[in-house]
This record gives sequence, structure tokens and C-alpha cells, in this order.
Amino acid sequence: MLSATYRITSNTISTNFADLYPDTSTRFNLILRLPIKLGYYLFCFFLFGICLSTHPIEAAEDETIDTPHSTFFREQTQNPPLTSSQTFSFDDVYRLELNLDIPGNIRIVAIDNKEGDKGMISVTLEKRVREHNPFLTVLTKNFLENISLTGTKKDGTLQLNSQLPPEADKAILENQSEYEIKKQLHLSYVIMTPPDVSVQLKVKNGNVYIHHLRGKIEIANEMGRVHLDETLGNYQVEVQQGGIHGKILLAPGQNKITTNNGSIDLTVLDELAAPLDLTALGDGIGLLLPDNYAADVELKSEKQRYIINLPSEIDNNVGVINGGGPLLRLTATDAISVLSNPRLRNQSENSKSTSQKELTSTELVQPIPQTAQSPTIDGNLSETAWLNAAALTPFRNPTGTETAENPTDVYLMWDKDKLYIGARAYIQDKQVPRVSQTQLDSPIWEDESVEILLDMNPETEAYLHLVINPIGGLFDQWVQKVGFPNFRFAPSNAQRKTIDDSVEQFKGDSSWTSDAKVATKINTNFWSFEIAIPRKYERKQGIGAWLFNVHRKAQVKSVIGEDLNPTVERKYSYWSPFYDEEYPWWPHWKEGMGTLKLVEDQSPTIESFEVSEKFKVTAVEIEGNNTIPTDVVLEQIPIVPGNTFTNEQLARLIAELENFDWFQKVQLRTVVLGTDEPKSPLDNLSDTFLRDQGSDDIHQGKNQQLPNTEPLEVTVQINVTEAPVKFANKIKINRHRSFPAQFIKNWFDLSPRYFADTNIKLKQRMIADFYVNRGYPFAKVTYEFVNDTLQYNVNEGYLDEIRFTGNRRISHSELTSAINISTEEVYFHSLGQARINQLDKKLSDSNEAFKSIRDWRVQREGGKNVLIVDIEEQPFIKPGWYPILGFNRVHGLVLGAGGTLSTHFTGEEQLFGSVSGGFSSKIWNYSFGVEKSFFKRYPLAMGIGFFKLTDISSNAYRLLPAEANLTAAVYGTALEDYYQRQGEQIWVSQMFGTSSLMRLEFTQEDHDNLSKSTDWSYLDRNLIKRGNARIDRGHLKAISFGYTFDTRDQKSTITRPQNLGSYLLPWPNERTRRGWRGHLGIEIAGASLGGEWTFNLYKFELVRYTPLFGPHHLNFRLSGDYSNAPLPRQRLLYLGGATTLRGYGFNTFAGDKRILLNLEYRFLQETRINTDVDAVLGWALSSFFDIGQVWQSDENPFSDFSIEKFKSSIGVGVSFFISPPIDFQPLSTSIEIAVPLNIAYSLRTPRIIWRLERMF
Repeated sequence: MLSATYRITSNTISTNFADLYPDTSTRFNLILRLPIKLGYYLFCFFLFGICLSTHPIEAAEDETIDTPHSTFFREQTQNPPLTSSQTFSFDDVYRLELNLDIPGNIRIVAIDNKEGDKGMISVTLEKRVREHNPFLTVLTKNFLENISLTGTKKDGTLQLNSQLPPEADKAILENQSEYEIKKQLHLSYVIMTPPDVSVQLKVKNGNVYIHHLRGKIEIANEMGRVHLDETLGNYQVEVQQGGIHGKILLAPGQNKITTNNGSIDLTVLDELAAPLDLTALGDGIGLLLPDNYAADVELKSEKQRYIINLPSEIDNNVGVINGGGPLLRLTATDAISVLSNPRLRNQSENSKSTSQKELTSTELVQPIPQTAQSPTIDGNLSETAWLNAAALTPFRNPTGTETAENPTDVYLMWDKDKLYIGARAYIQDKQVPRVSQTQLDSPIWEDESVEILLDMNPETEAYLHLVINPIGGLFDQWVQKVGFPNFRFAPSNAQRKTIDDSVEQFKGDSSWTSDAKVATKINTNFWSFEIAIPRKYERKQGIGAWLFNVHRKAQVKSVIGEDLNPTVERKYSYWSPFYDEEYPWWPHWKEGMGTLKLVEDQSPTIESFEVSEKFKVTAVEIEGNNTIPTDVVLEQIPIVPGNTFTNEQLARLIAELENFDWFQKVQLRTVVLGTDEPKSPLDNLSDTFLRDQGSDDIHQGKNQQLPNTEPLEVTVQINVTEAPVKFANKIKINRHRSFPAQFIKNWFDLSPRYFADTNIKLKQRMIADFYVNRGYPFAKVTYEFVNDTLQYNVNEGYLDEIRFTGNRRISHSELTSAINISTEEVYFHSLGQARINQLDKKLSDSNEAFKSIRDWRVQREGGKNVLIVDIEEQPFIKPGWYPILGFNRVHGLVLGAGGTLSTHFTGEEQLFGSVSGGFSSKIWNYSFGVEKSFFKRYPLAMGIGFFKLTDISSNAYRLLPAEANLTAAVYGTALEDYYQRQGEQIWVSQMFGTSSLMRLEFTQEDHDNLSKSTDWSYLDRNLIKRGNARIDRGHLKAISFGYTFDTRDQKSTITRPQNLGSYLLPWPNERTRRGWRGHLGIEIAGASLGGEWTFNLYKFELVRYTPLFGPHHLNFRLSGDYSNAPLPRQRLLYLGGATTLRGYGFNTFAGDKRILLNLEYRFLQETRINTDVDAVLGWALSSFFDIGQVWQSDENPFSDFSIEKFKSSIGVGVSFFISPPIDFQPLSTSIEIAVPLNIAYSLRTPRIIWRLERMF
């Protein structure tokens, strides 16, 4: 307790000091006036700070909310503006940036389908002089006309800027500074743009209006208001002074809208929820939501005013709306209202505004044909069945702003039992796909992979999630709930985030099995897969619509020379983008999926052909193949005589042929049967045809020449130019130990056939990289042809050298023996980690010079494979020190220092000492000693010490030293008595981990009196303090044994100079929620040991912290002491005061035997200051019951036992604390009110206790 203990009565207030000094009421009044004076001074200082920080500013425009049809920016009729206009191409523009550091407004309006040129961005800059400005005549028309508007395009961003005239044109401004010039100006931007663009705006002083944009919106406004009119996207908006209003639609991702001095009034137009954080300091929040908007909600209003009329369950300002969903966090100074939007309540889908439909109609719809011929699931898409499949549109990046750098082609079709998906994931030249996972449900997403999300029952929440890598690895799970991104699926370079339980979690069952069949192929410039997904998960089979998305994680390594760059390059792409830049690797957004419509038509519709010409193939001719036999080429072509094809299917056939790495170039011609001329529609058809097939004129013109009648009989002529190829009659894997040869062949698509040289090289690199990714850092793979046998030679990697650094006292031979790694065995990472752990354990147990393994790594050095282990040894000498600062009436101001000196000359030793002196008493105190420790895991310590110290005349339950020192120095309290101890001590202690200690010690010491030497205190320097109580002088010899344990979840300890050597002194911690701590001890003095006192003192203390539920806790402390003989006065056992029995005066009751029970109910709340470290602000409410009794040595507590004789009290308290990060102890302050129970009701005077620590 920091202050005096107040007693509250109906008409008077007194203190413990009044008990000590009945005639010093004026001093007590002085104490009472201190908080008032301090509050007055703090208030004046606060006003002074405001005055210093305040400077004249221009007022923001009036915050009256205009209707959408009113003029948002007020026209200044007295000074008509001058305008500058400029247009910019919208091509390759994905974001607008504007930094307006001159007073002015920004208005951005999305161009409607019917207005303007959607391919252009129009910018108008309005320039005027601010009204009522004394310098109005200074700025001339010529000056305003010369303010230019510029725009710069870079990396998809259009950066707009306004520039003042050059210095040469400023002569008319009479040497005014640029700052003064800007204050006189008022610039406003009006920007007309296509809707699909993000904006980043910074505004000094003005308003921002944004209409119908679809993209990320970032706004930082120092003074002014922001109006959002039917915008769709992610929002990062912060206004320092001004309001935020409008109507918005949310896209997936985090959204944060803040005003530091203003109100927020927003309407959410759609039931699609996303995480939303609204903060309105200085005012309130008004939020209108659709009736079915679902969210988890956190509310915080300083005025505790909340209005919610949606279906909700709120408890302690935390709960759910409509069953829960993404987190909606609302923080305001004034009222918070969350109401149903009356305009949306009865609004049907058909009645929504055109603009709203336009904003929300981003869904992709893809018809999927039925197939009569099921494909063979072997990873090869070059078969006839896939020519009838529907092809998805090109993939785009996660924000949808551009096509994917690594393209992905996906084809789909279905039959009555399965959905078939085929894909080609293209890789660029000198790229190697990362592969490592082979087992079912292993983390396939760590590799180059394609993820499929399929919901066959859109009316339910659950759906399928499958992940496939290039070597046939499959992960499948049943997604039960979409929530916050699960960082289990995050790439290794993603920044992890800690989320609390209030955020809805993603839930998926990976033990579920899809029964899907998958196969893959690896080509030179792509890898492909086929997968057949059973339709048994569909509740109602038949023609319907499914939700679907497919996501590509392009994770590749680049080839540098003959080696691979170890850094993985990651690119993410989607068929249906979800516009989230923060988590581009997370595909789970059900509302962002596209739609698959199952149709019975077996031919996919290609809109570029109005009439599709058909051909019946009578023969297929191959030309230009010099190495690969014609029959082998024909086996790979999905066309045989008798087939009928359309123009589109033949075009796709060309793409299939050109994807073969056997060929460098492919051309296809069709010759009509009975003529010698090639058929014109497919004359010299090649991939160029595919790239040009979007031209309507060409296709329509040709189709008009040949109307759709009976199929024309044609001969298909295919001319190829071969790439360098070799035939492998047999595949052999040599020197493999860790993975079976057949597995490697299956994973990497190695079977007897013709191989392109580029394909052989790619698979060599992929196999080597596979080993590296599986933890074989030195693996190398080479290949060679021996008699038509393709041989891959695997060197899994061995260590050539084990090198230790940092070891001076530990020999190399001991380290080598302890790590036990042979250079003749294959080295892999898990082996290295296991042996490093083994090395650490062996050295910790056997070598006192060892401290830790600082680091370890493997590397190639000069053609050698080297394991490097950096050893940290214990220092020979490790100094440490601490200050000694205190104040009491015996010594006055006490200053000194203590320190330790740890050495390792003979193992582990510690020298310690302290010296301090009292300014008033002129008495010096000291302590010196040495302690030797043995063993690492459970240290055994032996020590001897000499001391002359000032101790307190009470047995345990002392005040926190800071409390005793502060109350004595500030208020002049004299609660504790002191005496001097001088002697020697020998001890042995044994630690058990970090939470328990056993100690045996022998002490012989002389006890002597100390006298008061000062009456000084800060508040009343003339107060005459109570004298220091006399003790029983004499010589004490005693043996003590004690066992202390501490299993609390949050611990604090304290160090006292009175305790020498290894000691465990648990101390209360405000954050403790559960656990035990306790002490058992016995002290035997006198008898055969000698000395002037003879007694046996037995003592115990047991403390339990128990969480009940949520923030509710029940804690107790039970302690007892028993002496078989009278104790000297300085060792008596006390009860009463803030440390034992609250409600009574400090140390009111004394004796030789003692029993004490403290029972506490505690309601604890914490708020995390920083999520990266364990730093919190907290508060607690408590109610308590204290009961105890003391007896003299000649009294038998059990002979006449009566609970009525016990002293008891009850009370309540509140505490506030801050827990800094790392190893700092929590700082707290508490106020408690306690009332004694075992005295007459009229005499029960409550006591107020102010303390700086928790009681127990």
C-alpha cells in the first residue's frame, strides 16, 4: 500500500496516522489535500500543453450532409474558378494516386456504360482563390492559368499532380513563400474514370467524394469529410477531423474506417459480409445493415450507449448478429447504433438499382458440356474426349487487374457419375516447379500446385477443396466453415498473424476422402493433370448449377547457369479473382466463386463462330518427322479417320500438337476429298490461327462461303519440325537410397518413350530439387544414355567435413564424439537436427564450460559439403550489478549498490556482495559471499556469506519495499520497525527445474537495536515520527530447512539483500490466473547449537489460483506458523493491515502462533497492447474475506478452540495494471475497502487501502 489506510465514518475521516498521533489532525488534512493539489496541477499542465500545441487553422467546410443529387462541392460565386483538363488512357491503369497538399476537394465518379469513353480517364482541375482572403489581389489570373495538371503512369499506377508556376513567374507574388501561396489557393479535382480502379488519396484540407468505384479505396484526410456513394471494394480510410458518410458494398479482406474527430454514418447495401473495423472518436457511429447481415460484433462506446435492432445475442458488448460471421468492430465516443436498413428490408433482387446490380454482378458463369466418352485419367489431355470440353477463361491475378504471368488452361466436362477437370499449368523457360509432397493429404500447397474449390450443393455452406501438385500429390478436405485465413496453408514467407477467439475460424476436415482419381504429366513447358471427381456429394443429381473456382500457386525456382536459385518465386492466379491483396494465397471466399452450369449439349459453345463448319476425316498424313515414327506420332494425336470435327476442335488440336515438346513447329492443312487444293478455312492452320480467332470478320466471312451442310470429307495433313529427341527403351534410377526407384519414375512421369532433350533436363533438375526440398541439401542428379537406357544417377549427399566454431575449452574430439555424425552416411536435415539436439543434451549434462549451440548450418565450400556448428561457451567472468535505494526513519536516505560476479574457473561459481549507507544514521551495511554450483539440469549450490544488514521486525508478509520506502519518504509513515543483524551463514540449495527449490542453512548472528535518526518527510518535514521499537538483543544460532514451489502461469519473484545466495521468493502477480505456490519450512534455534534463544518454528503457506469460467476466478491463501517457545520481540508473528488481515490496523495482533486464511473472488479483464509481444493493460474487480488468529506460546489453540475468537473482515477492491513485454514485472495500483466483522456494528469503520501490488 502506498498511502495511509483511511477509515470512513458518517461525519469524520481519520487514518492510522491519527492513531499514532492523536494531536496531528492538521497533518492528516494536509495528506487529504495532496490528491486535490496533484489533480489541480495536472489539470493546469494539461491546459498549458493544449495551448502550446494549438495554432490557427483554416476551418473545414460545413459538415452538413448533402443528398446524392445535391452539389457536393460549393461553388464560389464571387471568384469563378479557372479550369484545366486532361485525359489519360485507361489501358494498363489499375490504381489512381493523388496527393493534394493544397486546400481543395476531390470528386471521383465512375463512368456509366452509357456515358463517355470507357477507355479514358478525364481529369478536370478547378483553380480558385480562397474566399475572404486578404491576399486575394496578389494571385493574378495569369498565375492561376499557369498552375499545370500532370499525370505519370508507372507500373499500373496513374499518379496525378498539380504544379505551381516556375520561380520566374512568381515575381508578381511579392516574395511570398510557397507555403503562403498554397494557403491562398483552392484546388478541386473532378475525375471521371471507368469503375474498375483502385484509388489512393491524401488530402490536406478538403472533402472527398467517390461514386460507384469498384476497387481498393485508401484515403488519408487531415481535415474534411469523406462521402462514399455505392462503392465496392476494400476500405482503408482515416480522417483526422471530419465525418465519413455514404453507402458501401464490401469485398473480402480487411476493412478499416476511422475518424479521429467526427461521426460515421454508413449504409451497407449487400448481405455479403467482410471484416469491418469502424472507429469514431469524438462522436458516434450510425450503421444501417441488411436484415440478414451476419457478423460477430465487438462494441465499445465511452458513454456506454448502444442501439441494435437486428437479431443479435450480445453479452458484455461482445456477441453475434444473425448467428455470426466476419468480425464487425465498432468503437466510438458517443452512441453506437446498428439498425436495419428500411429501404432494403422489402427490396427484391429485381428492384435493386441498376448501379447496385452492376457493382455486385461480378460472378463468372461457365456452361459445362456433358460427354459421352469418358477420358482416360492418365494426365494426358491429348485425347478426343477433351476436344469437346469447355475451356475456362484465362486466369488473372488475385486482384483481377491483369492476366496471370504463368498461364493456366483448364477444361471441364461431366457425365452422370463424375466431373472431369483437365489442366495445363505453364512454366516459363528456365523455371523449375517446386515439388516435395507425395503422400495423400500432405501439405501439397507448399509446392507448385493447382487448387480446386467445388460446391455441388450451393444452398449449403460446405464444399470440396482439392490441391494437386505436378507429381500427383493430392490433398482433399471437406470445408465446413469459411473464416479468417488459416496460416497452416500460408507460404513460408507469409507474415503470420495472431487472432483472438472472437474472429470466426476456418474449419476443414482433412480426414475426409474425396475418392477422386488424379494423374499428372510433366512436359517441358507445362505440367498437366486430369482428375475425376465423383458426383456422390451432390444431393440432387441432374442438370444444375455448382459453385466453382480454381486457383494456381505458381511456385518455381529459376535456373542460373547449371544451378537452381534456392529462392522460391511465388505467383498466384485465379479463374475467378477475389480482389484481396493481403492474402493472395487464400482462395476460400465462397461468395467469390464462379458458377458451373451443367448442360447436355456435348459441344462447347464458342461465341466467335456463328456457323461452325464440320469436316469428316478420311485420312491423316504426317510429314517432317525424321526421328519419331509416324505410328508413334499418330498415337499421340486425338484424331483418327472417321472422326468428325468442327473448325474450333481442329484449332484446339493444333494447340495440343504444339504443346508436345517433341516438336518445334506444327502446321495443319485439310484437303477436300477429290481435289488437290487445301481447304481454305484451315489452310496452314497453326497457333497463329488461335491467337487471331477473335476476329469476327475473318470467321464470319469464311463461314458465309461454306454454309453448314453435310460434313466435308477431308484429308488432314500435319507438317512437323522436330525438336532434339531421344528414345529411351528403359529408364533406370541409380544410387537411390531414400526413395524407391519405381516411386521416382511414377512421380516424374518416367516411362519408356521418346523424350525431348529439354524434358530430360527439366526432370533431372526437378528430381534434384525434390531431394533438396525433402531435406537433402547436398543432393545432386545427373543423367546419361547407355544403350538406349536413360539413367538418372542420384547422389543424395554426404558430409565431407564437420566444423566447430566458438569452442575454446571444449575439445574438438569431445564435440565430434557427442554429435556422432558419420561422413559415410547420407546427410539430411532431420538427421542433422536430431544430432544437434543430441549434442546440446550431452554437453549440457557433462561439460560445465558449455552454454548453448548458438547456430548451425550446412553449406558447400570449395567443392566440399560442410556442417558448421557454432558453440557458445560459458564466459570465465560474468559481472552483474543492481542499485540500492531506500528511505526510512532509521537511516534516512539509503544509497548503495550490489553485484554478482559469476566465474567458471572450476565450474560455476558466483561471488556476490552489496554495500549501502544511511545518510542520517551514518551506518554502513554490507553482505559478501561466494556460492559454488554443480550440475546443469538440477543445480546443487553450496555457499558461505558474511553480512551486516538492517532487517524488519516481523515474520514474513512484509510490504513491498517500494511501498514502504515511498510511504515513509512522502507521508512520513512509521509502520515498520527495524533492527540490525550481523553474522555468518552457510547454506546448501537444490533447484528442481525453475519452479521449486529446497534450501538448508545454518546461521549465527547478533541482533542489536537501531534508533530513529530523522523525522524528514516530503509532505510534512516537521512531523515528529514514532521512535523505532526496541528488540531483544542477543546472539542467535539456528538451522533452517525450507521447500518452496511455484507453478503459476504468470510468475513474479523478488530479491532482498537479507537473503544470501540461491533463493526462490515468489511474489504476487496481477496476471496470475491459475496454479499453485507454497512454502514449507522449519527453523531450529538454540539448544545444542548454542545462542541465547531456543525455539522450534514450523511454518507453511499454500496459495491456489483457480479460474472458474471466462474472467471469473476464485483464489485462496492458507498459512500458519507455530513456535514451541516464546519468540524474541523482533521475530514475533503479526496479523492486521494490508498484507494479512485487512480492516484492522497494521500489525495490530502479535503472538507466537498464527493461522491465516484469505479468500478472494476476482473478475479479471485484459486488453492486449501489442499482438507481437505479451504486453497488456488490465483491470480487476475483487471481493474478499480474511480470517485469522494469533496465540501466545503458552496457549493451546485447540484446547479452547472457538471460531468466534478469530478476527475476520470482508471487503471489495479494484485494481489497474500494465504488464510490459519481455521480463518486466507488472505495474499495478489498487484500492480496497475492508470492514472488520468481529466487533460491534457501531464500531465497524471501513478502511481504504491503496496499494502498489496484489495481496497474494
